[in-house]
Amino acid sequence: MTANGLLANRRDLLIRNLVASAIQLTALPDSTGDALYTKYLTAKTDGTVGWENKPSGTQIFTYSVESGIIKKTLTIPSGVTTILSSQFQNEIIDYLTIPNTVTTIQNSAFSNNKLTSLTIPNSVTSIGTFSFITNLLTAVTLPAGCTYRSNSFDAGVTITGGILI
Repeated sequence: MTANGLLANRRDLLIRNLVASAIQLTALPDSTGDALYTKYLTAKTDGTVGWENKPSGTQIFTYSVESGIIKKTLTIPSGVTTILSSQFQNEIIDYLTIPNTVTTIQNSAFSNNKLTSLTIPNSVTSIGTFSFITNLLTAVTLPAGCTYRSNSFDAGVTITGGILI
């Protein structure tokens, strides 16, 4: 596991412990694991997304408890058109909502998470390499015109629709 992966796991464990302890979650450790900040995502004018440390952005991660287990949900804001390479890699995401404004999911965008199901909106036309590898997916349905690579998903994932390139 990479150093970033270890930090993401450490951050996720901290969040899960805070939520499980019923302590109000207001901040997350930064990429070094030291400073605290609230993680917000802002849609940029070029259609990509970026992190901000201030509440003027859109809060994108929410947490819930299901059968005593903390679950992490990522909701991409409407208006975002491109998910950048490795943008949400190693975030330990259980659930993902992608709006119908997204057209491109770049390489490794959601790799190494805990997704068990996935809905790709009809607006998505391209999925990069390793975008959804190392998740818990077993089957995915892609829009008819969406291109993807043989290594966009883990081996063994049943893919319906889309265009393999």
